[in-house]
Amino acid sequence: MEENYQQQLYREMIEYFYQRFDRYIVGKWYEGELDGPITDDIRKRAYKTLYGKVKSENVANRQTIRKWFGIGGKGSTPTRNQILNLVLGLHLSIEEAEEYLQMGISQPGFQVNDYKEFILMYCLEHQIGVDGYQRMVEFYESHCKKDAEWKHEAHTQWLTDKFAEIKDYGAEDFLVWMYKNQAYFKGYSLTMLRTYQMMIEECLEYVRSDNREVLMRTLEPTGFYEWALENGVEKPYEAGDIERFVKNVSRRKENPLSEVQCREIRSLVSRAYANRDRMSDLITELYSTGLPGPSDRRNSEIQEALKDEIHRVDGKYLSELLHTALLKERQMQLQIELSETPDQLQRKVKKEELSKLNQRVHLLQRSDVLILAQYLIYKRISLRIEEEETRYDAEEAREEFLLFGNDILESLGMREINNDYLLDHVLLACFDKEEMYLFAEVLEE
Repeated sequence: MEENYQQQLYREMIEYFYQRFDRYIVGKWYEGELDGPITDDIRKRAYKTLYGKVKSENVANRQTIRKWFGIGGKGSTPTRNQILNLVLGLHLSIEEAEEYLQMGISQPGFQVNDYKEFILMYCLEHQIGVDGYQRMVEFYESHCKKDAEWKHEAHTQWLTDKFAEIKDYGAEDFLVWMYKNQAYFKGYSLTMLRTYQMMIEECLEYVRSDNREVLMRTLEPTGFYEWALENGVEKPYEAGDIERFVKNVSRRKENPLSEVQCREIRSLVSRAYANRDRMSDLITELYSTGLPGPSDRRNSEIQEALKDEIHRVDGKYLSELLHTALLKERQMQLQIELSETPDQLQRKVKKEELSKLNQRVHLLQRSDVLILAQYLIYKRISLRIEEEETRYDAEEAREEFLLFGNDILESLGMREINNDYLLDHVLLACFDKEEMYLFAEVLEE
């Protein structure tokens, strides 16, 4: 990556006022015109207006809400649960609440497959606040069957349509309907999970293909192809063929392979012919060495600027995301068991187990999807240029990324790509006028 391009991108990142949650919520609650920089006075006025609406509700403590507005330091981004509490306390409509999720914190809209969010939507329809919502959730959990079998099929649209039919029920009848249809509230969107799994698989295929190409080039000066011809080994070569070659040649007295060459070839074989998908290879390809934590000294300036929009990704996180169905099912069983357990000591044990499990259950984020999408478009275009011997066109590349990314985001209930948000801007900037870059290259630099 050219240094001038890197410097230009970083200047844009620090000079332009990208949309963050503090700017979003100030814009929502400041009663005057916002036609310039957001001053401390503007932040305090906006905060005062909002706090006056929710101070009697159990939304969040005062200091937490002040941080959302960026008062007394850099603004903090609320969690999804905090946003859900806020919209309940504000008694917003479902449409207004979804905007806070999608535009405010860049998360998916309501997950109708999740019983808590299904109940929350009902509460918004009927102007029920935080405490009333909690009572409805507890009532539902206490009447559920812990041994229920969830329907692991796509029912998002069916549940959305059903909500429109039953949203005017009384609270008790609404919860009875949910109880009778407990099997549909599996806690995650199968469409979302399948989309992510398909994207991961396509990315892994490119990673395996790249490793095979590097391996074949590495074998050229070793005499492997001559050895294969002499021993009747035909294409496509198998991992065992290459391993046999390494063993045979490394034993020769004349011109044996060095230990370094043997290690390099075996490492490439393990990546190119792995029996299981190597998530570590994918993480290296997509995120360089992964995303350091907020206080990690390895952070580049761009990593530091992006830390509020992308989270640390490692093999554990990917594995947990891909096993969402199993983790969600266990999470719901534990929640129901907890509601049925009167003994305080047993409740404490259940709560600790549930708390640990909650840390392993993840909702797919925009960054998870968009970074995969940018990698896939980069690879598809690179392959097309190589096969068709065409030239790179930056405008066409950006448009292809926008169409592909926005189609996926729309299907998952997420906002479309918007250059006013920092992560989106960096991903679009990867398709530079003269050359394409991988997101990992931008992070690494």
